[in-house]
Amino acid sequence: MKFLILTALFGSFAFASGTRTIDADAITASDHSTTISFGSQISSMFLATPVGSTGKPAFRSINAADLPSGVGTPLMSVEQWQENANSPLAVSEFGIRSYSWQSGKAQSLTAAVHVPSNYTAGNQVFLRIKFFSSGFSSGNDLMQTVATLIRSGTDAMSSTTNQRTSTNSAVTPAGSNIPYQVAFDLTDSTGKINGVSLSAGDTILVTLSRGTDTDAADIHGLVLSSEARFQ
Repeated sequence: MKFLILTALFGSFAFASGTRTIDADAITASDHSTTISFGSQISSMFLATPVGSTGKPAFRSINAADLPSGVGTPLMSVEQWQENANSPLAVSEFGIRSYSWQSGKAQSLTAAVHVPSNYTAGNQVFLRIKFFSSGFSSGNDLMQTVATLIRSGTDAMSSTTNQRTSTNSAVTPAGSNIPYQVAFDLTDSTGKINGVSLSAGDTILVTLSRGTDTDAADIHGLVLSSEARFQ
């Protein structure tokens, strides 16, 4: 008598020749081939184990935890920065344009980050910018942002009601003119600014300035290649 060994999501089974069915609409095995068939499901569902825990597979919608880091994450390039009354100096070095923040100066730039239509509420938002210290010899660099939430259809563009200062730490450069990246947390870990949830279509006004640090050299920011990540 011939036997068919079927290894499936639920373990290994041995069947005599012929056709056997396990749990209707689940698995059907035949003598020379294996066919897995399921009952009708709603659209955009897939078979997987529970999110974040062990358990039996079931049909469910895809979750961010199912994807490798960075896959499916909305990204936005932030290329337009507004110079203010006390702006850092715009300079051209190494064939690129950057802005230079002096030590101890209250200098800042402002940009608008628009929340994309495919943003998932509750996701944290980061702004990533590269910097380098010109003439670095010792100390550390601290750049910070203040994010102001402008809710679509609710807040005036001049509103300062909901604001948040980034919590990133100071960076010790590896050397003079060696770039490093800073990730500014525009929202908290639950996608909120001052306890208010971010929504698709909202605007975040970002003010970028130099904090209290110990590097005597100027800090140059490659702000024209900034990247907002809505992870």
